[in-house]
Amino acid sequence: MFCDFSMYENNIKKSRFNINYDLWNDDKSMTMAKKVPEHLRQKPSLLPAIEIPLPGQSYNPSEEDYQTLIISEAEKELAKLNEEKMWADKVDKFHLTRNEAQENEKAYLNEMLQGLFDDDQNVDDEKHVEIADDQDLTMAIVNAKTIKRKTKQQKRRELREKEIKKRKKQDKLTRIKENGVYRIKAIEKELNEREQRIVERAKLRQAKHIESLYKPKRLSRHHFEETPIELNLPSEISGSLRSLKTEGNFLKDRYKSLQKRNLIETRILQNHKRKYKRRTEIKRRHKEKK
Repeated sequence: MFCDFSMYENNIKKSRFNINYDLWNDDKSMTMAKKVPEHLRQKPSLLPAIEIPLPGQSYNPSEEDYQTLIISEAEKELAKLNEEKMWADKVDKFHLTRNEAQENEKAYLNEMLQGLFDDDQNVDDEKHVEIADDQDLTMAIVNAKTIKRKTKQQKRRELREKEIKKRKKQDKLTRIKENGVYRIKAIEKELNEREQRIVERAKLRQAKHIESLYKPKRLSRHHFEETPIELNLPSEISGSLRSLKTEGNFLKDRYKSLQKRNLIETRILQNHKRKYKRRTEIKRRHKEKK
């Protein structure tokens, strides 16, 4: 039920400033229209509910239409076979034989065992390291004693040099800002190019969004798989509806159409199998009766 929002605003103002205003009054002007989200009015897919079959699927197709349909389906099957072969080759590439796996295991063990049984050599190495550390400490103490402190004159000179560098840096920044006035045309050109890129990206995003509306989305962990097109062999094409050999299932076709149009998520047939065999026992009281 739609209503006038001005009345609702007036009532809110009254409730704020009028102390005698009754908040719990059952007034019809207080009812608001429920806001429906925009995505409920949008279709999840632009695909038609019933797809028109291809001309080659007719009960009496022409030779050209039939040939084009067969060639397209053969190309799809070849692409699937090539993909399966590619993944099989990748698996075989990293697959090791038993002898190769044993050699790798031996090499790994030899690498891990290195340095475990050379105790005498390790002790000598530790002694050499300790002597070198002691020498480094003595040299550092000697160098610390010989370091001379800076005089006041040297410190003043360093401060003057830092101030000069800082002033030069600030002068450079001011010059760049002043010269920016003469770069108005270049800046305007850069801004125009940036706006053009933004517009092009927006168009690409919109085109991708429209393209995605013609494709099934992934609404579950299972991918959508299209049902193969029902083809009749040349010997099965009779040219009459009476001797037509029907294929497929109307219910499955509608179910796949709902999945393709993103109205339901993709599902697969679940086979519930028992993890253990069912155990049968005869109770004691039944045994006694027997």
